[in-house]
Amino acid sequence: MYRNPRFKAAHDVMASSLRVAGRPHFAAMLLLLGVAGIAPTLSAKAAVQVEAYRGEPFGIGQVTVDLQPGSSSVPAKDDRFAITESHDRVLYPVMKNSSVRRILRSFLGIETPSRATFFFMFRGDEPLELVAHTPTPRQVTVHPEDNAKEFNKLLDNWWEATADRYSQVFRQAEYPVVVENYLTATWARRLNRPMPEPKRYLFQRFGVGAPWMSQLMANEAYQTQVERDLLVGPQDSNDTGMLPLPKPQHSGEPASGEPASVGGPPANAAPNTSSNSNDLPTPPSALPTNVEPLAARVPAECFYMRFGNFTNYLWFRDFMRHWKGDLGNMLVVESVDRNVSERFQQQIAVGETKLARVMGPTVVKDVAILGLDIYLRDGAAMGILFQANNNMLLGRNLGGQRQDAKSKRPDAVEETVKIAGHDVSYIHTPDGCLRSYYIVDGDFHLVANSRRLVERFLQTGAGDHSLAATSDFQECRNAVPLTRDDTIFVFAPAAFLQNLASPHYRVELDRRQRSIGEMHAIKLARLAAAAEGQPANSIDDLITAELLPPGFGQRFDGSKLEVVENRYRDSLRGDPGWMTPIPDMPVERITPAEARRLARFEQDLHASVGSFAPVCAALKRMESPTQKGWDCITADMRVARYSQMPIAKWPAMLGEAQTKQVAPINSDAISLEIVLGGLGEPFHVFGGIRDFRTPLVVRQGDVQPAGSLVDSIRAYVGAWPKPDFITRYLGRPNGPLDADGMARTSGIGGLFDLWFRRADDFFLFSFKRDVLLEVGQQLSMAEAEHPAQIRLHIDDLTNKQIATTVNGFGYKRARDTSASAARFMNSLTTQLHVPPKDARALGEELVGGKFKCPLGGQYVLVDPTKSDGEPAELPFPAAGEGPREGRTREPASAGGGPGARQLWTSTAPPTENRFLLTIIPADYQMPFMTWFRGLAADVARRNDELWLNAQLDMTHIEVGPPEDPGAPAASGFQLPNFGSLLNGFGGNKDEAVKPTSGNNGPAAPKNAR
Repeated sequence: MYRNPRFKAAHDVMASSLRVAGRPHFAAMLLLLGVAGIAPTLSAKAAVQVEAYRGEPFGIGQVTVDLQPGSSSVPAKDDRFAITESHDRVLYPVMKNSSVRRILRSFLGIETPSRATFFFMFRGDEPLELVAHTPTPRQVTVHPEDNAKEFNKLLDNWWEATADRYSQVFRQAEYPVVVENYLTATWARRLNRPMPEPKRYLFQRFGVGAPWMSQLMANEAYQTQVERDLLVGPQDSNDTGMLPLPKPQHSGEPASGEPASVGGPPANAAPNTSSNSNDLPTPPSALPTNVEPLAARVPAECFYMRFGNFTNYLWFRDFMRHWKGDLGNMLVVESVDRNVSERFQQQIAVGETKLARVMGPTVVKDVAILGLDIYLRDGAAMGILFQANNNMLLGRNLGGQRQDAKSKRPDAVEETVKIAGHDVSYIHTPDGCLRSYYIVDGDFHLVANSRRLVERFLQTGAGDHSLAATSDFQECRNAVPLTRDDTIFVFAPAAFLQNLASPHYRVELDRRQRSIGEMHAIKLARLAAAAEGQPANSIDDLITAELLPPGFGQRFDGSKLEVVENRYRDSLRGDPGWMTPIPDMPVERITPAEARRLARFEQDLHASVGSFAPVCAALKRMESPTQKGWDCITADMRVARYSQMPIAKWPAMLGEAQTKQVAPINSDAISLEIVLGGLGEPFHVFGGIRDFRTPLVVRQGDVQPAGSLVDSIRAYVGAWPKPDFITRYLGRPNGPLDADGMARTSGIGGLFDLWFRRADDFFLFSFKRDVLLEVGQQLSMAEAEHPAQIRLHIDDLTNKQIATTVNGFGYKRARDTSASAARFMNSLTTQLHVPPKDARALGEELVGGKFKCPLGGQYVLVDPTKSDGEPAELPFPAAGEGPREGRTREPASAGGGPGARQLWTSTAPPTENRFLLTIIPADYQMPFMTWFRGLAADVARRNDELWLNAQLDMTHIEVGPPEDPGAPAASGFQLPNFGSLLNGFGGNKDEAVKPTSGNNGPAAPKNAR
């Protein structure tokens, strides 16, 4: 039966479906031909199978095409494959890719064509003039029939393929999921089907990327979940009983010396001028010698990134500009540039002129970035804190920059506001693009975008909960002293994380993300209404059309969506990307639904985290003492009181820190050693990947070794001095050892054989006997510089055979990332009938950034049927101009005759790689390989502290100021973005390069294609 009454068709009308070729006869013919050993020859009539059934409000159809030899091996990943209709009546197409006659292919060795199956909905009852792009257009006219049973069956198939498609794109970290998220959630509600739940990644199963972490960090996964919740079911329309905002509830006792509850109060709350016994007097002379004066003016609930001097800051911001404000670009450049660092500096109107770069080191004594959160994507609560050597010159410079920014915005307003008893200069615009508070207190100058942050800064001057006054910070400074002269020092106190988890922050963040989700949903719903031919534009009309859920858009905080210059704005929070900082938004009462969401978050957080622990990191940059032209960067990271967190179960598995380590093995590209406990005394488990070369091939759009993985990788695993643990999993020798002390084992679960070798107290396992011969001769124990439980070493890979393999897989990721932006733009056309020339502007609006090809190319429209790949001659919208709702729409195919299409693609890859990866350019070099020259890292557990020590060698990159440091697009304080580093592991959701002069940022990699 039908899951939705709107999709009911006449049950008493039974008719056979229209098929070009009957399935039973076709299958029998193939079977006979296969048994006879004759390769089947497909006729034109046997190449396409079609069925289409009428329904209300939409019919359902299927087209199956047998692909000719030489066609794309993975149609589902190739945008050239699509189903269209000459009058744009096809809706929400989805493709299922499957191979035909696998039994014949496997057992008889017959190479038969693959099959592409398209499922789709359609409007109207008239004959469908379909075009199956495979990629050559194939036209077929179909007369829809009535068959309730087959309709339901085909609808189930369509939903299964749609759910599979959603799970697929959700797992692709580089692909923006906003369109698939809307369509899948909307159809789950319309058809009363369960929303697909994509499987978690390996790292998420171990708590990395868990829901509480996504919500705490407000990443893309959290925004995706919020938008799903908005669309899947009816909103709480009767949820009007308001409740008081709960008080902060922290798991466990607050950290020693930390305030039990800090941050969170709205900006209009009375200033907290009380002090506790741990607060220090204001004069810097009263601070301990191991604490810098700047820390005494940082609120205890803020994160703190200190540079120590202006020169260090200039290097940091130039280095960040070189990598486009995102450290993840050092691995693989992302396809979406959200430019969050530049947005922040533009908002607070702080940069530097050429004179400031020269005079800065004498005018500024110390500088730091601080903030109550790090939500840069939608609007953070952050600021820049200076300690001046010359108050007059610094004040003149900062004031001049703010006035210059104000003069460029006619709608900018400057006023003096009273905060904590002080007069504060405040310059702002209605859209929030300019929001700059400036206050001077003694030698300290703060420029920030948050009123609450300014208030707390002034309170620290009265001795109220400063970072320097907490015992956690003082203990950290004992462990990481000022005398190290670090280039960058970062401290995230437990109170900072507690503040992010507070009811005020969680509720307001949820309201902010839901507001942005509503903006996305309304825009996509209107596009869907136009594609479906429904006269729906208002929210009520869209709800009636089932494109938005009942109760959508109801708010209880007094805010609403406003349309300003063809874009949405939250009446209380402002524009997306520039929203009012969370601590400046008052939250006094919440709805029962918000209370339930808050309770679930707190329960999850308590079970997963327990109590937060402070984290600090210190980085020092210097010229390499051993290699000219290299930089050596040392980094130390400390997590104190880790035992109060559930993560403590993992360090507890380690044995005591050891000063002995396995001596380095020549020709190891990567090596890892772990000291484990639990068997009476610590024992070492170690392993390595030897340098090797393995031919790579491209199969179905993926890069794979030419042979099996076992035959391709030269690696080993060993133990010292106890083998019991490792032999339990890798197997014991099957027989006596030979003259070289070797024998075979049954391997893991008996699935494959391993070679085993014993050398004194060392036990080695490998897939290859010669690896054991090479490694076994070098085994010995050596004294380490300091004790540790985990040691990792990655050699310089540039002159090794393995570099070819690394670059091959690197190209695959870069090419996929490049293609993700083009595929997203093309999905707007195939799914929502957006004209191709409008898809880029709309897509960039939906992702909140600009599409930039990681391979250095330009995104253009091309005719996919032409092999030369020349851009199509089509008009493009002006910068920032998207498709205007309500205007006359041209066909999504953009004309050009039956079957004509234009698709977005990048100009960087060779033509054969534009729509599907088919070759790996031999001369490609991934960004990582251009600068990485080696890494040595170790992890040690000492008392209740975890320490990570690392030394990174990299080629020296000449970073410097832009050609015009005073230009608005180049000035400002760059802030680090670590998202892509996590995405590099294949984690949750989205953003080659060679070192160039600092003013250019990451360019295309050598011979990028």
